[in-house]
Amino acid sequence: MKPLVILQRIFSRKNLIRLVFTIVVLLTLVMIFHRVEAWRGARAWDTYRKLAEARGVQLWLRDFATPAIPEDQNFAAIPFFSGRFGTAEQKKAAEALLPSLSHPKLKRPAAGNSLEGKSTNFTEWRDFFVETKTISAPTENAAQDIVNAVGRFPGIQQIRGAASRAKCRFPIDIEKGFALELPHLSAFQAAANFLALDAEARLTLGDPAGALDDCLLILRLADAVRDEPYLIALLVRISLIERTVGIVRRGLALGAWKDEQFAAIDTTLGAQKLIPALRFSMASERAAMTTEFNRLASDPSYDGNSMWQAIGTTPAVSWVYPRGWIYMNMVKGNEIHDGIAAAYAPVNGYEPESISGRPGIDDELGQLTGIDSFRYLFVRLLMPALSGVERATLSCQTLISQTLIAIALERTKTSAGNYPDTLAALPAFTIPKDPCDGQPMRYRRTETGYELWSVAGNRIDEAGKQDPKVSNRREQPDWLWKFTPTPAAK
Repeated sequence: MKPLVILQRIFSRKNLIRLVFTIVVLLTLVMIFHRVEAWRGARAWDTYRKLAEARGVQLWLRDFATPAIPEDQNFAAIPFFSGRFGTAEQKKAAEALLPSLSHPKLKRPAAGNSLEGKSTNFTEWRDFFVETKTISAPTENAAQDIVNAVGRFPGIQQIRGAASRAKCRFPIDIEKGFALELPHLSAFQAAANFLALDAEARLTLGDPAGALDDCLLILRLADAVRDEPYLIALLVRISLIERTVGIVRRGLALGAWKDEQFAAIDTTLGAQKLIPALRFSMASERAAMTTEFNRLASDPSYDGNSMWQAIGTTPAVSWVYPRGWIYMNMVKGNEIHDGIAAAYAPVNGYEPESISGRPGIDDELGQLTGIDSFRYLFVRLLMPALSGVERATLSCQTLISQTLIAIALERTKTSAGNYPDTLAALPAFTIPKDPCDGQPMRYRRTETGYELWSVAGNRIDEAGKQDPKVSNRREQPDWLWKFTPTPAAK
């Protein structure tokens, strides 16, 4: 048969009519499917929403809005912070209040981290500041040069001057959801970098009181985001607390702290309760998810670009994704958050000291197979990050507990001449629980010092085991605090 005849038969009037009819039928079925799923999804969400609101669940970002604060009472009102929310010129002026640690031609020195056994090279830092013209007249004492320089930074001076203000509220429009910008959080990190450097330099110079002031100022920055929604604020707070713990540990190794400094550290660091903070942040993240999904499902004109970026996919998905499934994601996501909230909830009116093992978010999402793996696409892409936040919170709370125990051990050693054989021997001291299983922190004396460890995320006591191939402390089998005083401090 000739090709021309074959083409004529394929594209005959009869076949074209069949093709058009088939397309119309398919499009009709797709439209019916979308309509049915839209009804099912909206109905499921409406049922869940009514029950959740009756339980007092805060489902919407507007539930987390806070009232304004007079400027003279507001820690966030100083230009170093407020300017970052202003015009481009105001933002530039605010950023100039601290020197930049980035340079196109110079490599920034490594930061010290006593938790990882890394010390600060003050000479390298002094030379870096000289090259960047932060220090104009260096001396032979690099640590003193750094202290002198940091004390002159306008941003640090503003933070010190406003630290006594009890309240803090940044001018953020919380209902922007995933599109919200938080420029002040980078300012926190920049200030903490300089304060930690200053504190370590002061410890080297024999000025523990000055180092303590720096520690308390970093913790004031951490407290400034205590009531701020979104998990990123909690993660910044965690990083600031970890910086403080690193400084305290350095002072312990040097034998620098005196009893009055121990008392101040014990009180201020002990006030950092991260499990309630995790509950609050998770609740606000739930509200952000619900608010954003609801906009996408109920408002056809809403493009949701910020949400698409947050879940790591493209707006093209919306062309084929039934809007009713977005409502179903709202239900599924909130059901998972219900389980999270129950794990972090107060017990008999008291805040929990630990988060025991429970089915993880990844395990719950792993049960979504077949068509459900596509139906709940948004939840599957958005929620796995929450597991990492829980681990970071538990790791930091463990560091806090270990630091408080370390202070008690150091005080005991000062009075008794040696570390005790067991933590139970510590006088008049309630031993902080292991945040991962609620048991007392594990402890043993060593020839040169002692070791404290938590059972970590797997909730298995492996006697302080450390995997040399794992560089991330949070991923270690146990979370170990191995302490050996420096020779001069023994």
